[in-house]
Formats: sequence, C-alpha cells, structure tokens
Amino acid sequence: MKNMKRIFSCLLVIVLVNVGFAQILPDEILFIPWNADSMGNVSYTLDPEGRVGPQNFQVSGEKVYLLDQQNRAINVYTSERLIDRLPVTQTTRDFIIQSADEYICLADNGIVVYQNRMPVEQIRQAKPLPIIRKISSGKGEIIAVNHDGTVSKMVARRLAKSDLQGTPVDERRYDLKKISRSRAEITVYDDKGKQTGRIALPIDENNLGSFELIGVNQFGRLFLDFSFVVQDIPLKVRREIWIVDRAGEITGKINVPTHYFAMMWNDMR
Repeated sequence: MKNMKRIFSCLLVIVLVNVGFAQILPDEILFIPWNADSMGNVSYTLDPEGRVGPQNFQVSGEKVYLLDQQNRAINVYTSERLIDRLPVTQTTRDFIIQSADEYICLADNGIVVYQNRMPVEQIRQAKPLPIIRKISSGKGEIIAVNHDGTVSKMVARRLAKSDLQGTPVDERRYDLKKISRSRAEITVYDDKGKQTGRIALPIDENNLGSFELIGVNQFGRLFLDFSFVVQDIPLKVRREIWIVDRAGEITGKINVPTHYFAMMWNDMR
C-alpha cells in the first residue's frame, strides 16, 4: 500500500519553470494519503479498467482543487490542509472554478453550472456526439474540447461545434495531428482561422501512441503530453511532457510516471 500512496506529484512545474535546459524534474506541492479523514477521505475503487481514483485537479494561487469522484466533491486544499468541499455528481469529469460562489462541471457529456453549491443550469449538445473530453474558459466563454479534436462553444444555451479548426488558447488556435508513429504535426491558426504556422515533430523511436496540448505559456511555448508505446502486447506506455517553442524546437522534457494505481481523467494542467 505504501508504494501506491502518491495521488499526484506536482506536474505543475511545467507552467512555473523558466525553461532553458533539456531535462526538468517535477516538484511535489501536495501529498494526500489514501483514506485520511483529515484530508477528505480520498480513495479509489477497483473497477474493470483498473484502480480508479481522483479524476482531475487544478491550482489557483495557494489553493489546490482536487476532483474526488468517489466522494462526489471537489476538495479544496491550502497549506496542505483541507479547507472546503464543493458538492458535485459522481459522473463529473472536469471543472472550472469561476468564483467563490460559482463553479462549472463537465458531467454526463454536458455542462452543469453551480451557484452557492447548488446546480442551477444544465447545458447540453443537440446530439449525443461528440464526446466532451475537457472544458476550459477563455475570453469569458466556456470551451468544450471534444474527443475528435473539435471544439464546441455555447450558442443560445446549447453547445455547438465551432467552424474554426484547432483548440483556442489566447489569440491562437492549435490543431494537433498524429501523422504516423514517427511523426506528429501542429498547425497554428490565428483567432480568425487563418493559418500562421506549422510545427513538425519527428519521433525518432517510431513509437508515438498519442499526444495532446496541455497549454501555452506567455512566451508562446507549447506544453504537450506525449504517450509512447514501449511494448504493444501487453501494452506498456511511457509518458513525457515536451516543451516546444514557436519555431518547433524542443526546449525541455519532463518524464511523467504512468498512473497505474489511480486512473485520472485529466491529470495535466
């Protein structure tokens, strides 16, 4: 049990560090033991797909928010103490903290708005597909990133697909594509949909499984979550965070341990 005690070792160094070297080591900012009452009784279940535990986390200033799906709550921590618990449904997969009195959740492939800890509005798509993978906010809008790489926004209190390609981040949009196991590509657009650049990412080991965009910092550096196939049968995967500048140069890498003991829906921020 001791070997399975870490819920997350802070991967947030990827947004805090000033990149200027090749290999980066993460720093731990919060440790939560399993089944500790004082820390929210965070636990996991043994499901068919493995051990499933906390689903998501965010950091805002001195606060760490942890989505504890098993206990139907977003736990709020500061100075390594549990200070609050925000109620959610057990199907919640992602969340956005809007203010002290309002938060928004992704649940049952729709968006649920909470005010004063109570659900006050549900926003859904007109059709069952696409499947929403995660949500974010930008320029006062709620953005849903879908499983097929498209993005949806709220239109007349409904979620509707955007006509523009790529995931919006500030004034740009980033369209990620796996070309083959040996090559990935990112096409960059402005906020009007005009292509402004293309970044080619060769994979020397010819073992690319998948990759996705975590975020972009104020210097235009992209943070990418890569999964590399180490072994096909049985499947073994190695995870790395690549930090790539606007010219396509890899300026840093972070080795990330694979979460075998507690599957998380979205474990990168």
